[in-house]
Amino acid sequence: MRKQLLCGVAAIAVTVAMGGPVLAADLGVRKAPPPAPIAAPLPTWAGFYIGGHIGYGWSKMTGQNSGGSELITGDLKLNGAIAGVHAGYNWQYGQLVFGVEGDISGVFGHSWSKIVCNPNNCDTQIHGEMQGLASIRGRLGWAFDRTLIYATGGVAWGLYKSGLDVGSIVAPASATVTGGVFGGGVEWKYNPNLSFRLEGLQYIFDKTENNTVFGRVASFTIHPATVIRVGASYYF
Repeated sequence: MRKQLLCGVAAIAVTVAMGGPVLAADLGVRKAPPPAPIAAPLPTWAGFYIGGHIGYGWSKMTGQNSGGSELITGDLKLNGAIAGVHAGYNWQYGQLVFGVEGDISGVFGHSWSKIVCNPNNCDTQIHGEMQGLASIRGRLGWAFDRTLIYATGGVAWGLYKSGLDVGSIVAPASATVTGGVFGGGVEWKYNPNLSFRLEGLQYIFDKTENNTVFGRVASFTIHPATVIRVGASYYF
């Protein structure tokens, strides 16, 4: 009797063991759904940044001398390549980005211009040069994912050089002028730390400087400058 009971229990166990996988397959096993993909965070424009830029600038002086027998008058075209550095800080509220930026640039290349008197055998000439630009500006922009479109404006300084030559005597003078600047640009983030920009700026200058040699006076009026530049910035 005991032997028959043990054999029955063993048979039931074997049947359950063999039928378990089939029963599980019939019932179906539900797998957990895959985790939802994590969206990449949008790049932020907030924080401190520093960078460099290169470009080209256009400006002019109007020069005229008085005294002596020769009259010299005309515009001195002051164009040249520009290279410099900039740094700033942004705050961001939603898509609105606002901040402050300072920059300084040197002007290189063909920024020197001169006018000689008429007739050409006289001994007097005037000349001028645009040497540098700097500014402190506010920035206000709107961010579209990786792209920032902004307007900018503030106070600007220009470093100019003028000269009156009479024979072998040269009277150079450097002038730092203060004015305003406004413009705008577009900036694009390559990654969270590195961005590239295209920018246009208009510097508003209007100042007259004088040079004197042997009683001859040359006056130089400095006019606005236009700058187009590209740059890169590193965000910390």
